[in-house]
Amino acid sequence: MSFILNSIFITNQAAASSEKLLDTLGLTGLVSGATVNFYDTNKQWDSVFIGSKGDCKILCNGNLSLGAFEDDNPLLRLKDCEIAAVIWNETVGNFGFCLIKNGKIERKTMVIDGDIEHDYGQAIKEELEISDDELFEPDEMEEILEMEGRKGLERMIKSEKICRTTNNIVKRYLGAGPGQTHQNLT
Repeated sequence: MSFILNSIFITNQAAASSEKLLDTLGLTGLVSGATVNFYDTNKQWDSVFIGSKGDCKILCNGNLSLGAFEDDNPLLRLKDCEIAAVIWNETVGNFGFCLIKNGKIERKTMVIDGDIEHDYGQAIKEELEISDDELFEPDEMEEILEMEGRKGLERMIKSEKICRTTNNIVKRYLGAGPGQTHQNLT
């Protein structure tokens, strides 16, 4: 079974009411449901799950997470906060994140099945900390170079960095990356 995570982390919002936050995002008319385990939210596209950890609200919904990569998305309405929308889908090899600060997209990058779909903004700390040399073993790099050429190797390096950075973005907010043990959200 492949792991899927479609989450949005919003800082400085833990004290805000969930209803007000959802209204600001245009998500009205929702009906409150049962409390669920965080892992039960990972493949949902029709439901919105909302929880918190520390000073962070966490929304789980595939459409909202994917929509964050659009230039005109409702998350841009939120000010005085940092937002990280994460897409992690091992089934189709789709990994990426969109960082929004004070209503402006600062960085968005996504890879789908090895192809870079989004690459906007400056590399962030988590990206810069990843060395090209640590991504593949030397013999594996040589094999990729022989089979894919220099451009293919560069694309694979960039794709792997996006994947690892996405994992590190999740760690920033949850303390553990996708597929690792998480504490329950409240």
